[in-house]
Amino acid sequence: MPREKSGIPVLVRAGLLVRACRWPFTVIALFPFLLGALSPGGPWLPAPFLLGLIAVLAGAVTSHLVNDYADSKSGVDWRDPRDFQFFGGSKLIQQGRLTERDYLRAGIATSLVALAAIVGLALLRHAPFILLIVTGVLLIAWQYTAKPLQLAYRYAGEAVVFFCYGPVSTLAGSYTQTGIPFSGDGLLLSLPMGLMGAGVLFANEVPDYPDDIAGGKRTLVHLTGPARAWLLYTALVLATGGLVVGLVAHGLLRPIGLAALAAGLPAGLAARVLARSWADKTALLTSSKLTIAAHVLLSLGLLLGAWR
Repeated sequence: MPREKSGIPVLVRAGLLVRACRWPFTVIALFPFLLGALSPGGPWLPAPFLLGLIAVLAGAVTSHLVNDYADSKSGVDWRDPRDFQFFGGSKLIQQGRLTERDYLRAGIATSLVALAAIVGLALLRHAPFILLIVTGVLLIAWQYTAKPLQLAYRYAGEAVVFFCYGPVSTLAGSYTQTGIPFSGDGLLLSLPMGLMGAGVLFANEVPDYPDDIAGGKRTLVHLTGPARAWLLYTALVLATGGLVVGLVAHGLLRPIGLAALAAGLPAGLAARVLARSWADKTALLTSSKLTIAAHVLLSLGLLLGAWR
């Protein structure tokens, strides 16, 4: 199949690139950032907040674009041509509507947007060291699926998502308001977000299991097998709930933060789908959607509990 040629008009291609960014999945980066920005209290600082938000969202979109680019290069996304939207890649390359080069160029562009926002934040905060930190995070975003590291191909994808969409995004939000790059309280608040973000990825990896195996991609699903993946998924959900209760008990969240436990309902239903329909990709769309819904409910509950 041709991968570097496309007869799609420029304006149409631009619209497809917007779709290629997979914006719905940026919620797992957005909510942790908002949690970090809202939890410290004090006067609201809109300029650093906006710059940090741009950097976080551009970094998340970069990871989506590079992921599809690298999974096309490796052949993983070519093994099943169906477009499930929630997993298996955007399929725009496989459909001949965009090329790998389109994705690569878009990933470079969004990386530059993230860096520009961080330069602005560093100047605003008089903290050039922030550039080094964010450059490192962007490198992780590129190496998530791209060579030479291909972290998601080496059982490390879930850890990367936990780190980037837990501590990194939450502490970034806190930094925009406090100017303090690290906070113990912020780190603790980030843990449920990181675990649920990893849960979103894990739920999407179950239907991708056959294609990942054939393409040499190793995820945590390969440790449990798809039939038992629901057990690890359930463990992630229970650990998330336990952390929420612990944060309330220690006063880092107000009691209303227990509303985050409502995430257990859609997550429990998702676990049921994973247990019963682990070999049915169409049915597993439901578990992916339910897991994102669980992430949203968790995030809203945490935001209610953390808002000072």
